[in-house]
Amino acid sequence: MTFLEICKRVREEAGISGLGPATVVSQSGEMGRVVSWTRSAYDMIQLQRTNWNWLRADFEFDTTLNKYDYTPLEVGITERFSQWDSDTIKSFRTSVGISNEFELGELLYRQYRSVYLTGPQPAGTPICFSVAPDQKLLLGPKPDGVFTVSGQYWKTPQRLSLDADVPEMPEQFHELIVWKALEAYGLYESAGEVIARAQKNISFYMGKLELNQLPDVQMAEPLI
Repeated sequence: MTFLEICKRVREEAGISGLGPATVVSQSGEMGRVVSWTRSAYDMIQLQRTNWNWLRADFEFDTTLNKYDYTPLEVGITERFSQWDSDTIKSFRTSVGISNEFELGELLYRQYRSVYLTGPQPAGTPICFSVAPDQKLLLGPKPDGVFTVSGQYWKTPQRLSLDADVPEMPEQFHELIVWKALEAYGLYESAGEVIARAQKNISFYMGKLELNQLPDVQMAEPLI
């Protein structure tokens, strides 16, 4: 569903008379509230977890000789960067090819500073990475040539603003936005029956969404 179609579903479920909203742009009064509740509902769903699968994206870049720190923009991420997925960072020496690829280990920033930002540091094959407080991706040791580094990151929430905007969240769960917005309507109107109906459906759709869009849980290896 588009943003406009979701808003119309909210109006229908709320029992508000009419056919609107005709557009999500520059609405006021009751239709303005419907649009605002719908937009906020999607914002809240996206912010409820930091690791939704639909907010994942891939990156890949080639390192620069002796340069160890890279901003999201320098690796080709031009918008909506939130955080690196530290379980996915890999690298290979570009001249050798992908057959040389291996996963990079992660160091806490204070450990990285102690090992790689203290005293003279020789260049070499990066074997680990860290994330600086300013979200730069740090490689250690600094590369002694060109390496291809790849991985995934999470995007910031998508902001719905135009009629034709479609939530990136999988379409089978768009009804969750409807019911989350309807909950806000019920709270505004102090309508207990509406709130209860909305929360019942929120619980159903959120459970399905979490099963579908959260990473698999990795179980710890048994102790020997």
